[in-house]
Amino acid sequence: MIAIVGGGAAGLSAAAALRELGYDGELRLLAAEPVPPYERPLLSKRFLVDAALDAPPPLRPPSALAELGIAPELGVEAVALEPAERLLRTARGEELRYDRLLLAPGAEPRRLELPGASLRGVHVLRELDDARALRANLRERHAVAIVGGGVIGLEVAASALALGADVTVVEAAPQVMGRVVPAGFAQLLAELHRARGVAIRTAVQPVAFEGADGRVRGVRLADGALVPAQTVVVGVGAVPRTALAARAGLAVDGGIVVDARFASSDERVFAAGDAARVFHTREERHVRFEQWQVAEDQGRHAAASMLGVGEPYGDVPWMWSDQGELHMQATGFGFDGAEIVRRGTLEERAGVAFLGVRDGQLVAACGVSVGAGVGRTIRAAQRLIEHRVAVDAEQLADPALELRRLARAHAS
Repeated sequence: MIAIVGGGAAGLSAAAALRELGYDGELRLLAAEPVPPYERPLLSKRFLVDAALDAPPPLRPPSALAELGIAPELGVEAVALEPAERLLRTARGEELRYDRLLLAPGAEPRRLELPGASLRGVHVLRELDDARALRANLRERHAVAIVGGGVIGLEVAASALALGADVTVVEAAPQVMGRVVPAGFAQLLAELHRARGVAIRTAVQPVAFEGADGRVRGVRLADGALVPAQTVVVGVGAVPRTALAARAGLAVDGGIVVDARFASSDERVFAAGDAARVFHTREERHVRFEQWQVAEDQGRHAAASMLGVGEPYGDVPWMWSDQGELHMQATGFGFDGAEIVRRGTLEERAGVAFLGVRDGQLVAACGVSVGAGVGRTIRAAQRLIEHRVAVDAEQLADPALELRRLARAHAS
């Protein structure tokens, strides 16, 4: 029997891949949330804005899961693991004897231990119940403060703005989007949000949530300013769910440590998705990603490895983010030490792209457009990174160069 802990993108894609690869044995998929696996990225976007949407669409239609012989067990939490006995225990008292086990529990939102953090109206956003509570508050169309200028923060900011709220984003770092994008791109993205009505304050720390009658009324900043808000969203990253693995004695270090084939320190226990810190053959180091598409891809890789047919992991990560009418994509392994090339303008359908070149190769790319036009550029950049195509900054800066054509030429 193969057991999977986690009903998110990694867990469900692993279950489907196991069936598609020919595994016809017993398969148990334990999902802690009491709802069928759903498209989590919509929680910060369409689900907040569309009151008629009762729940995000399912990751896979129930009929498709039934055809594969997959029946997610909803609201079932794994609470204990004994690798030596190949035994998994659930909160409802069941003991599962597995042959192989995949841990894909995901991550949980990082919380700020500040005065007033328990006031009504202070939210985090990770699961459907979080989104439902936040959506109810946003319907009141009052002032909203968002602590954290990363992907989730900017997506929620755009959603709250669309609902008529006054929105302020507070970011402790000098720029939005942390250190994952070049400063020029971060500045452009912040300007685009400001032009649409979002106030953004950077390089300032929140020190308390202030309230009255048990309800939040604002965010106090280190410089003494108060950002008025009747709804606050804390979006300052996520923490991998590693407690189950750690209690079982598996190697844990900023995530469940796994090798390039997703095997943990116990050869019958695998891990994938937000909770896994996987050895990346291309980077020659352990990495952990918090990206929906990466989690889905890792689930498929882990499934193949559990069946003995997996290849070492070396995928180039890719992510996307819809922030109102703005569409952002990014790929690669970061811009540190890279020469930055800017291509295009926001007036063009393909938008603006920032490319990072290091040691004669493209190593990272990010871009933004009104609509999804930038996607073609970033996908082409991803292929150039995958194939280690030799480039130089002057070549990439030439607007006459078609990245897609260059990528196709080297992919064949």
